[in-house]
Amino acid sequence: MLKTVRRVVAVLTLVITTVITGLTVMAPPASAAEWDPTMPSEWRRRALFAGGIPSNLRLDVQYGGGHGTPVHLWSSSNAPTQVWVEEAADQGGFYLHPGFNRWLCLDFDGDRAAGATLKVNNCNGSASQRWHEGFQYDHAFGLVTHSDNQYCVDVPTSNFSSGQILQIWGCNQTNAQRIYHAGCYEDSCLGRNPETMGCGLVSQVRVDFTVNSSRVTLHYSSTCNSNWGRMTAGQGINIGRKVLIQRYWHRVIQDQFSSDYLLGGQTGFTSMYGRGLGWTFSVCFDDTHNGGPLECSGLVR
Repeated sequence: MLKTVRRVVAVLTLVITTVITGLTVMAPPASAAEWDPTMPSEWRRRALFAGGIPSNLRLDVQYGGGHGTPVHLWSSSNAPTQVWVEEAADQGGFYLHPGFNRWLCLDFDGDRAAGATLKVNNCNGSASQRWHEGFQYDHAFGLVTHSDNQYCVDVPTSNFSSGQILQIWGCNQTNAQRIYHAGCYEDSCLGRNPETMGCGLVSQVRVDFTVNSSRVTLHYSSTCNSNWGRMTAGQGINIGRKVLIQRYWHRVIQDQFSSDYLLGGQTGFTSMYGRGLGWTFSVCFDDTHNGGPLECSGLVR
């Protein structure tokens, strides 16, 4: 009920202001596409990939623009223009806001018609701004119009390339309409960056310890079925330390990934390992470059 009131008030405010001034009122502009600090923390953050698995193409707001800006495919950078925030709609389904502006919603203009351009518009609670996850296919789903369940977000002519502007089209479950929450899964995540692959948006901390005021964690993403190490170096550290993730087979170390050197207050992470059957992992604080310790956790799945 509160969401409905809020949206009605927002629409009335736009109408009244437009009548009085004769101007078109837009949502507050993004500031260099920075994260919107007013975004409610309880709204779910999502990455939306296209082009199969593995993929490096995410749904992105072109140039981080405002009302009326097209949504296209772009190489993944985990920028606020590529992080979508889900808000439940009172009428069913959900709204998708770009991470840099909570007052913009994923939308399309005019009547429902195959080929209508996907874009972001000022949020107004209209049916064209409400979505739901439709058909499921392996790790993919269709992003479907909630009110009629007829149209899906679609990549025209299956042209999976940076800059391709997206559209809505009658749902047909083809590759052009398969959307993924992450750019990789399990083995295809090997050696990849958890942030650009969307795995870091929702993860669990499996191991957590502190060495010399540096916090070391091992993260697991069920979306990607993958693990990685992360560390925030303690304040005042002026000689770099690393975090490692080590992979074991039958308790014998096989290989490892490391972060860059981290100084005081800096946070870094390793590349990922898929959590395939039989592998176990440890995360380590590595100060051996400076003659210090290598302190590792026990083994976890």
